[in-house]
Amino acid sequence: MAADKVLVLGHTGLVGRAVMAASGGRYLAPAGGRREFDLTRPRSMQRLLERTRPAAVINCAGFTDVDACESQPELAMAVNAAGPEALAAACARVGAHLVHLSTDFVFGPGHRRPISESDPPAPLNHYGRSKLAGERRAAAAWDQCLVVRVAWVFGPAKPTMVDKMLARARRGEKLRVVTDQVGSPSYSRDLAPVLLELARRRVTGILHLVNQGQVSRFGLVVRALELAGLDPALAEPVDSRELGLPARRPEYSVLDCRRLRRVYPAGLPAWTDALARHLGVKPEGDND
Repeated sequence: MAADKVLVLGHTGLVGRAVMAASGGRYLAPAGGRREFDLTRPRSMQRLLERTRPAAVINCAGFTDVDACESQPELAMAVNAAGPEALAAACARVGAHLVHLSTDFVFGPGHRRPISESDPPAPLNHYGRSKLAGERRAAAAWDQCLVVRVAWVFGPAKPTMVDKMLARARRGEKLRVVTDQVGSPSYSRDLAPVLLELARRRVTGILHLVNQGQVSRFGLVVRALELAGLDPALAEPVDSRELGLPARRPEYSVLDCRRLRRVYPAGLPAWTDALARHLGVKPEGDND
């Protein structure tokens, strides 16, 4: 077993790239793309782990297009539920600790305070249902598994909602942004070192991992416009029903990170600080 090596799955994505960068070269990644690793082909996972024999696996891979999952629920379950189960079983065969990324979308209506790991899930859409099934099936297949729920991830690897909205604003377009969805933004570069530390320490169970604070999607875009020196009036507040998206989203999915601070006392910085760093702006209060 490669004692200090971490196998990063989903290494071309937002969080996966950040994990590889933060690892300082102590990572492994599938070199052959889907020919070597595919969540819908259990044998590919078994062969990959038997060949690489890592100390830990951080699974950032999945079917994450929330609206596409509504029209392709079978594929969502194959990738997000059956896939992690088979991956966990493969990890068990080689003794590799598994860190599996999940989502705030496993929660549904009725919350008005930050949601803890012990609060009952109630997903509103096929994406959330498939991710919840993946959590449970992976944990059942291997007791050395940690489920990490993240939310509203942004970062430099690929354009996210924030980047797309800013690009449109720079073209002078009006932005219709929902006010009735409140959550916890997560910066991929802040998530990555914590994920590596949790893998190193072989933490198990369920953990919430997001930047500190909460904001509506509208408030997030307004803050991004301000930081980028653009007119915040370009953002038009709307109700989510006006957008008519296929998948229903939770109105409130702020994640409580108290358990995280028991195992990683520093926690993550505020989302406002993270957003400023993402946009290359000096965080407030930094006068250096």
